[in-house]
Amino acid sequence: MSTSECWALVAGQRRDLADAVADLPGAAWDTPSLCEGWRVRDVVAHVVGNAEGAFTVRRALPGLLAHRFNIAAWLYDDGRRRGAASPAELVARLRESAGNTFRPPGRKPADVLADVIIHCQDVFVPLGIDRHAGAAAVLAALVISVPQGPPLQTGRRAAGLRLRATDLDWEWGDGEEVTGTGEALLMAVTGRGALASRLAGPGAALLAGRCQTGAPRSGGADPGRGRAGIVRS
Repeated sequence: MSTSECWALVAGQRRDLADAVADLPGAAWDTPSLCEGWRVRDVVAHVVGNAEGAFTVRRALPGLLAHRFNIAAWLYDDGRRRGAASPAELVARLRESAGNTFRPPGRKPADVLADVIIHCQDVFVPLGIDRHAGAAAVLAALVISVPQGPPLQTGRRAAGLRLRATDLDWEWGDGEEVTGTGEALLMAVTGRGALASRLAGPGAALLAGRCQTGAPRSGGADPGRGRAGIVRS
């Protein structure tokens, strides 16, 4: 996949999120997302911030300094602050910035794609919205995200398991097999235990358990354990 093709997928995912939440009733914006401690509005606002370039070095540095480089705490507070905007403003800003190509330092376009796919499902699943990323987007996200070390920790969760997508030509690892759609596998290895029921195979229970262990409390948000954040390679 070329860089331009990847950015086009990023823009499409952002626009899809904007379309999906545009007509939500006000109370739905305060629904808890799959990111513990984050409301739907906070996750959407985080995606907006990424699209607007909030996590480039120059713009992120003041917040990081204020939080003594505690990235998790900074992201949590940043999401809550941005999430205070009205739903109409968040949707408008997401649509306006969808085609931007900002990325955090050291990140590739595919990292940004993985980030938005994951956070879309963080919003869609608790709201009961049945929308999914396309096969090409999910495949690119899996390739860039598995395996990873801190903070995403996909390598730790997937260790000793064989992951096999049932809807994509993708598999990884050796050991007890875990099967599911590519999107379900991506969400599970990034710590979204709420989707464990969508997995099958002898290793599914082990992977589900790894989604739950060692998760910090909200307010110390960890992007690798079902917390909104910058998905890193």
